[in-house]
Amino acid sequence: MINDALSDAGLQPFGFFGVTPIGLLMLLLGIIYMLTIGRRLLPTSPPQTGTAGQRRTLWELAQSYDLTEQLHRLRLDPNSSLIGETVADARLRTRYGINIVGIGRRGRLSEEVSPALSHLEFHAADELYLVGPNQAVEAFCSAERLDRLLIDDSQQRTLANELGMVEVMLPPDSELIGQTLSQAAFRSRHGLSVLGIRRKRQPLPGNLIQEKLAFGDTLLVAGSWKQIGLLQDEQRDFLVLSLPAEHSTIAPAYRQAPFALLILLAMVVSMTLGLLPNVAAVLLAALAMGLFRCLRMEDAYRSINWPSLVVIAGMLPLAEAMQQAGGVTLIADALVTGLGGFGPLVLLAGVFLLAALLGMFISNTATAVLIAPVAIAAAQQLEVSAYPFAMTVAVAASAAFVTPVSSPVNTLVLAPGGYRFLDFVRVGFPLLLLAMVLTLVLVPILLPL
Repeated sequence: MINDALSDAGLQPFGFFGVTPIGLLMLLLGIIYMLTIGRRLLPTSPPQTGTAGQRRTLWELAQSYDLTEQLHRLRLDPNSSLIGETVADARLRTRYGINIVGIGRRGRLSEEVSPALSHLEFHAADELYLVGPNQAVEAFCSAERLDRLLIDDSQQRTLANELGMVEVMLPPDSELIGQTLSQAAFRSRHGLSVLGIRRKRQPLPGNLIQEKLAFGDTLLVAGSWKQIGLLQDEQRDFLVLSLPAEHSTIAPAYRQAPFALLILLAMVVSMTLGLLPNVAAVLLAALAMGLFRCLRMEDAYRSINWPSLVVIAGMLPLAEAMQQAGGVTLIADALVTGLGGFGPLVLLAGVFLLAALLGMFISNTATAVLIAPVAIAAAQQLEVSAYPFAMTVAVAASAAFVTPVSSPVNTLVLAPGGYRFLDFVRVGFPLLLLAMVLTLVLVPILLPL
């Protein structure tokens, strides 16, 4: 928007990295401020709002069923009798009292872990992730020729990205009441494995395959995050008590991360070298993200901030109308008359304050649309370079530190951080003043008046 205003005034727009020097210094200022002063102004009590802090973690769920020491990683020997069998045919729970939850195989870039669905066949060198007591696992390894492997941090991250757990409860009218786990067939019906049962708040010990389910039982089930999410639609046979805390942090398409990074790099290179107009580069990158399944198109539409889009769309004709009707000149005259006599630096400060004040209530893009033409016109009336004024508007419009509604980023952290409106004022106002001082010092040096 700043570049458009410069072009409309007959001036050369900023280069792609034109804002980088001042931007990096602003970033450094923000980091130093939050490390020294800002964190002391934040509330010291833990967040009390939102649900993420109230959810139990995967570790806590496993702990409540006495399963924290029962996760194992095994590699299938090429001579194992399991090779070629499906998960359902192997009947590992019936034969050994262990429950397989995932199968790891080497993918294109790294190991990929899939949920242990009933139809999956075992292959040589498969890595099996299973839950069971040590004695049962030792017997399984000996009989079926498997090697025990350590589970390091890398495997734990891979598992957490692919597989999760959730607790469900049987209501009084559930058709599962009176059935055994074998009859309930959770794996074939829902793609999930039952790892444990709690009855009257106590985990049941031993092999549960023939345990009859009762009203009020809670089951710990494991499987892919997608299948766990689908459980929320089930309202008859069981109720999902609460999704684990990790559910909200899992990237649904994390395997596509290399493609997403390459698309982002291609977009930046195209914009930097001017191969395509910026709008075209961004649109093509968005389409490529959908083509390579980095995101679903419905998620892309849902992520659009429609109120901001409407505000910006409304501001564009408003700014044009102000130009045509002489409103921009009128405001610029008022600025120059009121502040121009004190020198261009004071006028620059006035432009910063005007843009920052407006940016507290509307988006930075809409602020730039309205204020940039005014700032450029004021500079031209004062017969000084318009570039410092345009850069000041860019910085001030983005200095949305004082209110939680001035930027989508502020709104996103409001509830998870347990912050209040006054927290933003208390922390953001001093930072805004520091940003103003830094701008007034650096901009005339980098872009002489």
